[in-house]
Amino acid sequence: MPRVKFGVSLPSFAWPDLAPAHARGLRRFAQAAEERGFDTLWASEHLQVAPLIYNVSFLSPLPVLAHVAGCTTRIRVGTAVLLLPLRNPVILAKEIATLDFLTEGRFVLGVGAGWDEKEFELCGVPLGERAGRLDECLAILRRLLTEEAVTFEGKYYRFRDVTIHPRPRRFPELWVGGGSKAADPAAADRPQLARSVLRRICREADVWISRPAVQQERILSDLGEIRAALQAEGRGPSEVGFAHLNFVHVVDTTHREKALAVQRPLFERLMGTHRPFELLQQCYFVGTPDDIMERIRRFQEAGLEYLVLTPLVADVEQLDLWVSKITSNVVSGRGSGTGSGATATGGGRARAMRGSGGRRASG
Repeated sequence: MPRVKFGVSLPSFAWPDLAPAHARGLRRFAQAAEERGFDTLWASEHLQVAPLIYNVSFLSPLPVLAHVAGCTTRIRVGTAVLLLPLRNPVILAKEIATLDFLTEGRFVLGVGAGWDEKEFELCGVPLGERAGRLDECLAILRRLLTEEAVTFEGKYYRFRDVTIHPRPRRFPELWVGGGSKAADPAAADRPQLARSVLRRICREADVWISRPAVQQERILSDLGEIRAALQAEGRGPSEVGFAHLNFVHVVDTTHREKALAVQRPLFERLMGTHRPFELLQQCYFVGTPDDIMERIRRFQEAGLEYLVLTPLVADVEQLDLWVSKITSNVVSGRGSGTGSGATATGGGRARAMRGSGGRRASG
């Protein structure tokens, strides 16, 4: 099994009662993650409360990453994920170039299509255009961040003779989100991985980052489809890395019911109560440390290379519990009771990228 590199998704939740101390807390959390050996820091994006999934919106991701990058030196920072169809690609290219410069090349670009119709309405973008806009935006970003005097004539975006400075030394590593729609347990139909999403992952991504709000079996099924599609295009199935993001709150107990009693109110505060807690248990990392590790090992057996953990609260103690109860033991293959407190980063395989475009070398 491959060793897993661990990342931390920042608790950048935009609660209505946020105080200035929370901004300082984000910096302390980022520093603590770097000190404990985590590989990456991530920020998520939702303009509004996303119905059916979250009970809170998020702080804007690019300013959050600039905020925490200034107090760290090694750890990479990335978006998981940026809703590309809602962005002006020229302005976004400038923002990415600026952030890549300020972080000295530590920025990782994670992108997705989005799904919340209200967010699209607020931005004046028809939901049905999201796939086409995402693909055009990616094409524009690749050119603006690697070329001078770019002219583009697309269906959604048109401009002439645009140059962005400072240009990154290379196009950022690209993580592409997407997968089967979150399953409705009452529905008879089986959720499917959209062809446009599958094509984008296979042709554009350095890494596929799977979404947390679906059952593990569905994610592994999506992974099988992606690998089959890569082979059909003449590429090796390992040329696109496999990452997973999930929410977790570790409780130091061997009793599942005790763990769930602590975790349930935290998950329901963040996720709301419109989904039954039984469904949340199928999707998210809940239960004892051993329960969580078993879920991770199933992903690891399927070739997981990157795991991004999202805390439910901005508590540095959670990072210590992650290291002692989960990350060091996943790396070493031990049970949770024998944690050594080792650093969270594994020895994931290095891959060549495809020139300045950021994609992995083709087989």
